[in-house]
Amino acid sequence: MKPALIVRSPVSGVYRVANQATDTLYIGSSCDMAVRWQDHVQKLVRGIHPNRYLQSAWAKHGADVFVFEVLNICEPAQALEREQWWLDFYQSRCPERLYNHARVAGAPMCGRNHTEASKAKISEARKAGRNNMLGRKHSAESRARISAANLGRPHPHKGHKISPETRLKISQGQPRTQLFGADNPFFGKTHTDDVRERISKARRGVGWTVARRLAQEQRCQNPR
Repeated sequence: MKPALIVRSPVSGVYRVANQATDTLYIGSSCDMAVRWQDHVQKLVRGIHPNRYLQSAWAKHGADVFVFEVLNICEPAQALEREQWWLDFYQSRCPERLYNHARVAGAPMCGRNHTEASKAKISEARKAGRNNMLGRKHSAESRARISAANLGRPHPHKGHKISPETRLKISQGQPRTQLFGADNPFFGKTHTDDVRERISKARRGVGWTVARRLAQEQRCQNPR
């Protein structure tokens, strides 16, 4: 007789990973805390955990001194709010006990700046075309965290104007989908009234992208 399959329900909430040797800890939240703990352990064992302080302590003191403790059980929608409460609690009383880089739940770099060495590494990685998310997708939980972290933040380019030099670079960097003059297969032809009406209806409510604005300006500067 085969043993019965036990289906475990995910438990969401806030947890801490505590180092009993130094009384320091890492605060986190998850829609499934058991799975998140397994993820922490796997990355720490492989030496690839994104939190370098926690990774360094794991390598120095060993796995036996670390314990996983649940601080709050709550609905997934409340997890970030409760995590923030615990982060604020420790930061206001004993910030030196925290392994956490982040000051804001769900936003690892909020309130922090990359070092020059870190900026150089990021720049080199981008130049080489390396992308950690290449071929991968964010989980629903990850997307929810990113969304929550960006709520209320203005777009970094809001109120900025694009310089002529930048416009030229964007134009040159775009794939050549806009063909002018004799290069355009529609050169010398005209749309029928019916086709123009259909194109008009299809474009209603569609915003103008930078590439489309540049193409329109180019057409105005170089009329047929």
